[in-house]
Amino acid sequence: MQRNKLSVTSTASHGNELVHDQLIVGRNINYASKQNLNISFHRTVRVPDNGDINNLPPSLGTFPLYKTSDFDTIPTNIKAKSNFFLPMYQREALWISFSCNAPFAVKIYMGGTNAVSGGSRRETEPTLERRAVRMQRDEIVQDYMVTPNQLWLDGFAGADGKVRQFVAMPLGKGYTAEAQITGEEVVGGLQIEVTSSKPTLINALQSHMGWILGTGDSPVIVKLIDSQLLVLMVNNSDTIDTVKDLLATKLDLTSDQDGRTLAEFNIQAYSTLHLVGRLHGGATVQLEMGIWPGGMIKQAVVEDEYDPGSWDSDSSILFNVDILNSQVFKHYTGIDPPTTPVTAKQYAAYGIPYYAIYDEKPSRIHGDFANDKSVNDKDLEGARTLAKAKAIAEVMTDVKNPIVLLNHVGHNVGFRTRVEMENEVRECFDV
Repeated sequence: MQRNKLSVTSTASHGNELVHDQLIVGRNINYASKQNLNISFHRTVRVPDNGDINNLPPSLGTFPLYKTSDFDTIPTNIKAKSNFFLPMYQREALWISFSCNAPFAVKIYMGGTNAVSGGSRRETEPTLERRAVRMQRDEIVQDYMVTPNQLWLDGFAGADGKVRQFVAMPLGKGYTAEAQITGEEVVGGLQIEVTSSKPTLINALQSHMGWILGTGDSPVIVKLIDSQLLVLMVNNSDTIDTVKDLLATKLDLTSDQDGRTLAEFNIQAYSTLHLVGRLHGGATVQLEMGIWPGGMIKQAVVEDEYDPGSWDSDSSILFNVDILNSQVFKHYTGIDPPTTPVTAKQYAAYGIPYYAIYDEKPSRIHGDFANDKSVNDKDLEGARTLAKAKAIAEVMTDVKNPIVLLNHVGHNVGFRTRVEMENEVRECFDV
């Protein structure tokens, strides 16, 4: 890992060197410290897509990640553009989580479409014009998220305080956000651009920590099923029993016994563990998948309130994560994909809650997705197939779940802060 530039690595899952459970974007600051951002992709319930606003769906575990370089059988066009890939079923939903030890600015592109702003990575004069219009409406011009202030993203920021859930659909069918906004489906998958803060902010995370348990010298972040975070101070030689006992004591849980050490699972400092419930879900196939807007979820994009000079724009890195259709995933890898996800109706039958952020308010940050149709809107168009009819029935029905309120935890591409983008607009337009 170079000192000034960010690089991307991944952590092996459960001792299997081919399977990875999170991406780590980081850089060394000096011999004693480094900046790390951990990114995970979560399987989840597809929320109802009937115009209602839903609370935050849970994590049903993380998607397995794979390096394209580990498989000779992956098509060359995917290898040429993507560093990593993951399997998803058609119409399956995901959300993305972030944990870090210093502030980072993160842009998420779905098929080249910015999930926060709705814009393309390629900026043109109309881009400035759209920003000017938004500033005239007293909206904030920001096309990125800031961690640790923003710990997750569930979908496209289509309205103030609301997002449209990320849902996978095959390319070439006109469903994806990329197709609706650009008129083409060329990129697919998702792209992540990360910019680190300057080293002077490396301790800024301290005010965002949740509970801190244990007496070791390495912090490990645990994300609970309700999306709250806590920090365990552990040692490499600690066993999984130690971690489970710490959690069981604090959360009043029972723990299975496991005498293997954290080192055996490659759990290192600033790794993120996910506490999840034990739920299991039960024609020509398009190889690659894109992401399309689904049902509405109550979620706000947090405003960047850091000083513009806090960000190290020279450190920015962009990388691709491709999405393979689960039906062809085994053909190219020889690995069975995860089991099919549960539906919202099945999930409700368990009586397990969705979640709401306590006192979360709109932030005036959202993108230009007003003309985009959701997956269900597109399913309702054209000829009605059996697969479409089943999918429509699953997401048109309201499901009743308990709701748990969450407190906020703790108190190579050009990057510009929201302040810089707003100043650029003011230089060209009278706003």
